Amino acid sequence: RVKARNHNQLDSAYLTLTSTVTLTKIPTTAAFTGVTTSSLTANAGANSNPTGTTYIFELDDDSAFGSVNATSNTVLVNGGFTSLIANTTYFVRVKARNFLGTDSAYTSAMSTATLATVPVTLASTFTVVNITSMSVAWAQNGNPAGTTFIAELSINSNYSTVDFSSNTVLSTATLTGLTPNTTYYARVKARNHNQLDSAYLTLTSTVTLT
Repeated sequence: RVKARNHNQLDSAYLTLTSTVTLTKIPTTAAFTGVTTSSLTANAGANSNPTGTTYIFELDDDSAFGSVNATSNTVLVNGGFTSLIANTTYFVRVKARNFLGTDSAYTSAMSTATLATVPVTLASTFTVVNITSMSVAWAQNGNPAGTTFIAELSINSNYSTVDFSSNTVLSTATLTGLTPNTTYYARVKARNHNQLDSAYLTLTSTVTLT
């Protein structure tokens, strides 16, 4: 409100003006939580914005946010996203909206990768078996192209030692230098873009030729 005062210090009546809301501050960023093969939670800090402030989280698999994949509007400082693709890097940015619907600038983008899924078996695990080598195969189970798979062979069924291993972005690996007429137990796991590994898929065993 406002009033006028004359030279004799006498005031006029008040004029009641309208109201407005101060702008929001840009939220702060925080680490991701709850990252799985198909979901994640993005977190932010309120940065002194009051309770009831709306936060808009945007997720995209493009760092330029050319076509936002999903949005989460919430009065909480975390936004959950589901139905994501395994082992895919996602970028998230967040902005705050004041009570009049005016938005702050965005935070800088945060990024993380969903976890890789555990590979699955094929009808035939050992596609080629020779005297000193063998080829092992598996199915990617929804992991996208570029996923790293680690195939391991051991002469011990409990994998107390890993005798041979191969890292590959294919769904098959050939391991060489094996001992003739020896039983080898095979297993494989997937590694995501953040270098986090899935659980192992334990495959069958086979014997090299003589």
